Amino acid sequence: MKLKVLALGNEDITRWISDSLYVKGAEVICLSSLNKKFSEVKVAKYNLAVIDSNIADIENICFRLIWVCPLRVVIVTADTIRDWSEFKILGIDAFVSINTENAELATKLESIAHRGPWSFSD
Repeated sequence: MKLKVLALGNEDITRWISDSLYVKGAEVICLSSLNKKFSEVKVAKYNLAVIDSNIADIENICFRLIWVCPLRVVIVTADTIRDWSEFKILGIDAFVSINTENAELATKLESIAHRGPWSFSD
């Protein structure tokens, strides 16, 4: 199955995600924001969303991707101090460090994407 991944955030983060998944043959759509594109995300049938933790309105974006789309979500962060418990409760699948090597990132994202769409029984 060819993965279809939505990468949200600044250009450096989304390029890193795209480059990491290139070897897996994944289709990665890179955006700096969603700006009312949630209906398009739902129709596009992504397997996974990977979001830069510095994106504006991250809480709302994660909520809508998980509960409206429904979509698996991973957050990329350098902030190990922040309390991410609110996101864990929301249903975030994983947090990855910006220092993760490309091959490790690709393997982790592929594994999460293959879990299938998020469901209430997760």
